[in-house]
Amino acid sequence: MIEKNADIAEFYKKSEKTFHFPWFILGFSLLGIGVGLLSGIVIGIVGKISDGGIMALIIFSTSLLNGALGIIIGARIEKKQRHG
Repeated sequence: MIEKNADIAEFYKKSEKTFHFPWFILGFSLLGIGVGLLSGIVIGIVGKISDGGIMALIIFSTSLLNGALGIIIGARIEKKQRHG
């Protein structure tokens, strides 16, 4: 090591690993869930669905679908931001 002019301090230096909270993923998933709730309610009203079980299923499924899309979009934006 000494013959190669290597610095020993590099081996003992701590690597800087910082935790980055995924704000984009959280934000877009919550936004997607909100849009899903709203679109599910609109679909139920426009379609004149009176059955409560079907209405709940429509609201739940659109919320789940839009929340998943929000997670995907948020993850892509987060990845682009971290890697430049």
